[in-house]
Amino acid sequence: MKTMVAAQKENFCDFQESAVFEEPNICTSFIDSTKGHDASYRGIKSNDELKTFLEGQLEEYNENVAAMDLVLFQQAMEHITRIARIIDQPSGHALLVGVGGSGKQSLSKLAAFILQMEVFRIVVSNNYGMGDLKDDIKTCFTKAGAQGNKQLFILTDGQIINDRFLMYINDILSTGYIPELFASDELEEVTGRIRSEAKAAGYLDTPDSLFSFFIEKCKKNLHMDLCFSPVGDAFRVRSRMFPGLISSTSMDYFHAWPQEALIGVAQRFLSDVSLPSDELRDKISDHMSFIHLSIDAANAQYLADERRNNYTTPTSFLELIKFYKDLLTQKRGKIEDQIERLNKGLEIMEDVNKVVADLAIELDETMKVVEEEKEATGKLIAVVDAQAADAAREQAIAQEQEDETNLLAAAAQAKMAAAEKELTIAIPLIKEAEAAVDCLNLAMINEFKSFSNLPAGVDMVTKAVLLLNRKEKKNFTWDNAKKMMKDPNKFINDLKTFDKENVEEWILKEMDVIISNDQYKFDIMDRKSKAAASLCKWTLAVCSYNKVYKYVKPLEDSAKEAKNTADTKLEELKVVQEKVAAIVAKVNELKDQLAGAEAKKRSVEQKAEALNNKLDLANRLVGGLADENKRWKENVKTLTRDSLTMIGNALVSAAFVSYIGPFSASFRAGLWEDQWLGDIVTKAIPFTKGVDPLFVLSNISD
Repeated sequence: MKTMVAAQKENFCDFQESAVFEEPNICTSFIDSTKGHDASYRGIKSNDELKTFLEGQLEEYNENVAAMDLVLFQQAMEHITRIARIIDQPSGHALLVGVGGSGKQSLSKLAAFILQMEVFRIVVSNNYGMGDLKDDIKTCFTKAGAQGNKQLFILTDGQIINDRFLMYINDILSTGYIPELFASDELEEVTGRIRSEAKAAGYLDTPDSLFSFFIEKCKKNLHMDLCFSPVGDAFRVRSRMFPGLISSTSMDYFHAWPQEALIGVAQRFLSDVSLPSDELRDKISDHMSFIHLSIDAANAQYLADERRNNYTTPTSFLELIKFYKDLLTQKRGKIEDQIERLNKGLEIMEDVNKVVADLAIELDETMKVVEEEKEATGKLIAVVDAQAADAAREQAIAQEQEDETNLLAAAAQAKMAAAEKELTIAIPLIKEAEAAVDCLNLAMINEFKSFSNLPAGVDMVTKAVLLLNRKEKKNFTWDNAKKMMKDPNKFINDLKTFDKENVEEWILKEMDVIISNDQYKFDIMDRKSKAAASLCKWTLAVCSYNKVYKYVKPLEDSAKEAKNTADTKLEELKVVQEKVAAIVAKVNELKDQLAGAEAKKRSVEQKAEALNNKLDLANRLVGGLADENKRWKENVKTLTRDSLTMIGNALVSAAFVSYIGPFSASFRAGLWEDQWLGDIVTKAIPFTKGVDPLFVLSNISD
């Protein structure tokens, strides 16, 4: 330090001693170059400036290359600037020494990205050998020398499965090339690709000159980044066997993470954990750093007491954080599931209580409806009974009238049958008279009229026709008869329309005298005149019919009278029956209403009974679960406390699993019981008094 101060005094006239070691004492060239300015190696203004820049580069790296979850604490930022300063120089090779998980590879990738370098890595398998490594190095040299791409060759000690690999690496570090790396034809092809560029740079177009230019480009563009661990003898032995690892590299030693870094990493990875407050999150992060640092002291004591080494790395700390998050999520998830089930049960029980209260109200309302329905049904029954009695009386009256009407109808029917029987005798006579008239025609009448003198006996026919058709009493002469037949058509029509039922008695007596004559026969008259025969037949049929009719007429009148009487009674009966039917319909309607009312009453009674049973069961259920309800509420409170204390319990258990395994029982107790729990109590992190990490990790229920 004194030498640096003296040198600055000698060379700077305006020297200020306070500026020599002014913080932050970090210089870099990539801040200006990435902003588009010429690269200038200068000191940063503040740590905040450097952190803001590096966080921006990290975000860009995550978007364009691959996600890399880094916490840029102060030590990490200093390592990035050192790595960038080393590999930004021609033939600049970095040797990063630190335990596993300290961030050597991640920080190297970010430094390469900032300097716009490609990261070159080998993929080692069980069959990977010297030939494979040589081919990979050949590819890397081609990219760096022929293509002019900046390459950062990251190699870890875990990838060196054979120490002979370091022969090639030592040659690259020492001379910048591996003898006989390319075959002659391959070398000619590679150098041919840079011929124009070499000539432009002033190199001769000879194989040796082109090869020299190729080597210079490789030294400029190819940088080795060796990530080795100091643990064990491998690094020491390899450094002696291959001195280029030390002499041709710039070493950056990754020391253990300071407490500040540990707290920053913990805060970063615990940011997505649900905690009551950010203050508690800071306390947990602080306690995690305390746990990690306590192991360093325990390792030294353990080595002194037990002569055994135990190593902790940043990876151990990251595993602690990861396991704590997983364990806390798992345990709190189980507790929250239990709380959710209990709360759901409590909600159900609360709903049951509400349902019971609603059932009681509904039952009261239903019982009121039952009483109303009973009252309404009783009134309806009284109305139905009264209407039914009226209907029964009216039906009895109607039945008497129906019986009387049936007797009258039967008597009328008998009389009508007798009259119809007698009328069957008269019907042929009518038809006979009509047939006799139908036989007459104009020719027959004209022929009959042409007789100057009537044949013997025919005068009885004309007399009979005059008696019946003209009611003639005296003038029965042939002239009077011809006068009657003067208009044949009218005459025939008079015969057809003759009132056969109403023939006076004196005419019938006169006709009896004529008919009693043996000569007054159709057959006899037919031999004398067709017209006279037809008229004879007509008079005989009319007289016979009239006699039968006058006998049947009283019978028919009596039958009609009986029928009219029966019809009258039937109409009266019909009125009575309609009245009865209306009453019966009304009664039936009332009965239907009664049936509906009774069904409704039964339905309401059944509903009331069902509600009563349901209410009884619900009350028994609520009564039986009353103690459970109280116990569940207490369990919810207990589990809620457990969810909070699980924050500390899981922290102790995660630390127990992550760090305490290699130690003996006495060391374990001293660590977690005395130191870790004491720090938890000091920081007021919630936990269960007397917590057992093993029980937290796996209890009886698990």
